[in-house]
Amino acid sequence: MRIPIEIAQSIIEDIALVDQNNDSMDLSTLRACSLACKAFADLSRPHIFHKVTFSMYFLRNSRVLPQYFNLYDAIASSPELALYIRKIRIRNSLVLDQSTFPAMLCMLQNLTTLDLHLYEGCDWLRLSQSCRQAMFATLSSPGLQQLHLTKISNIPHAIARCIAAIPTVHISSIQFVDMVESEFDDLTYEHELPTIDSRGGLKCFSFVSMLMGSCQPIIDVISSPEYKLRKLVLSELEDDYHDGYGDYSEIAATVIRVCKDTLTDLEFLDTYCNLFEVALQILSSVPTENGVRKIYLNLFDILDLVPKYIDKSNGPTNWRFIDENILSSWEHLDALLTEPPFTRLEQVCFSFNNDSDYSASPPRFPSRDQMHSLLLSFLPKMSQRGLINIVMEDYIGE
Repeated sequence: MRIPIEIAQSIIEDIALVDQNNDSMDLSTLRACSLACKAFADLSRPHIFHKVTFSMYFLRNSRVLPQYFNLYDAIASSPELALYIRKIRIRNSLVLDQSTFPAMLCMLQNLTTLDLHLYEGCDWLRLSQSCRQAMFATLSSPGLQQLHLTKISNIPHAIARCIAAIPTVHISSIQFVDMVESEFDDLTYEHELPTIDSRGGLKCFSFVSMLMGSCQPIIDVISSPEYKLRKLVLSELEDDYHDGYGDYSEIAATVIRVCKDTLTDLEFLDTYCNLFEVALQILSSVPTENGVRKIYLNLFDILDLVPKYIDKSNGPTNWRFIDENILSSWEHLDALLTEPPFTRLEQVCFSFNNDSDYSASPPRFPSRDQMHSLLLSFLPKMSQRGLINIVMEDYIGE
């Protein structure tokens, strides 16, 4: 008996649903379905090849290259498979060193996300010329919508224009170099650089562990009037994390200043409840004339740094702040966000990571309602303006 194509498609799509807990799908079942018949193969392949990851940093190098060659052989024998690949993550620079990598990368015509998180680092100038050309072509592709670059040095300034034309960009520990003065300038970058109209320009920008000099080429580009940066995402804002702590605040302040007319959202991720100094410094730098309407704060260490039982014997009803210095930072935040320059502010969203077992007695974390009562009590000005919104997120360990 034949299965109607609509039912087969529904079966495959149900199997391919992403597990939100680990950002993955049931690939083993999808692969088995692809072997059942041609119809199931045609329906399964777009999901199987949708996202490709080459090695997390803890995998041995011996597992990286067979994984790469298996994919390359599959694409070389069936080029249509390359069209299914939308996202590619590369965690080991050994992949970039393969002589076949440039050809494979150029075959990914429908790529929307490029994630180069190279844990061991990579020098752009030490890559082969064909690899640099393929990378440049990919970064210039109008279809590329999201870019993650981590631990890459000596990137030519011209690439900053490619990066600034991509809607969503996250950079970490990268370094630009002026290729005009470099003896390694064996590529012509200017003739095919993407225009702002081709992709709409940088809308969401995130950076970690960057120095001002490294970010300056991108800042120079997005400061042009045609760029419309909407969201700035800042993460890991504890002052002992960043060697360039002052630079980090300076970069954020500079981006906010040059994009003040278009920037509407500020996100602070992985912020510790007792370390608001960096966030407060950045918020204090916001110019008087700005369009910021939403601020999002994702807070860590809620258990150890924010709430405690006054008396555990009384049950999970009485929570308090354990450190007056912490409370002082929150009072500063309350005053800062309810005065100019934040007259257009519409919402301040507090997101708390929660790994509590509510079946425990007493629970390890306060409930959303209890957190809401706490915030109303020590953020009275925000409360009066109706700015406070709370999101309790389940913590998923990596």
